[in-house]
Amino acid sequence: MAVFNILAEDRHSFEYQYTLALCNGKEDYEELKECLGEMFKEIEAVKSEGIAGRLEVLGPCLWAEFSLLKIFCIWCFCTKDKINDLDVEEWPSERDLADGDRLAKKSTTDGRKGCKQPPLLKIPFPFVVLDTLHMFLRIMVRLFHQVIEAVANKECEEVLTAEMATIKVEFKFFEEFNQLAEKYERKWTALEANNYKLH
Repeated sequence: MAVFNILAEDRHSFEYQYTLALCNGKEDYEELKECLGEMFKEIEAVKSEGIAGRLEVLGPCLWAEFSLLKIFCIWCFCTKDKINDLDVEEWPSERDLADGDRLAKKSTTDGRKGCKQPPLLKIPFPFVVLDTLHMFLRIMVRLFHQVIEAVANKECEEVLTAEMATIKVEFKFFEEFNQLAEKYERKWTALEANNYKLH
């Protein structure tokens, strides 16, 4: 589903979202181009006012599928291996709209810098506003995953399990057999979005 908020209304909850289109398919470039191509042409007229949305949908619309890419940011050329580099004080916003068309034509992955296809929407990047709820959830999932790995490495799973119980979140560690690797692997309960509420 493609929805939008009117920023001037200053109401950012789902109750004030307006539906543009429903698309029954995958969130990838070709599917969005086929299903929503006409809609993209129509909303070009509002591109100077801005657009907001989930990374998974904004990525293919602008140039990328974030989950698969080494270089994943809409605004800069930060790579996944630099995510934890705290020596970098600030990543400059150096991408521009022309990058999508130009870099998508490069023959190598490094040369494309994450631009797999030309943008479906010609909206200048300074006017792209990410959906903060999904950004928050993505960050929380990554941070909690790091906490779990640290706990597992220090062999104190029972401490985390007990703490999760105090906030009424069911959580446990378990062993699961990986048939490809032919060995057991340490796994844990997959949490749902409402489990990431701040307590």
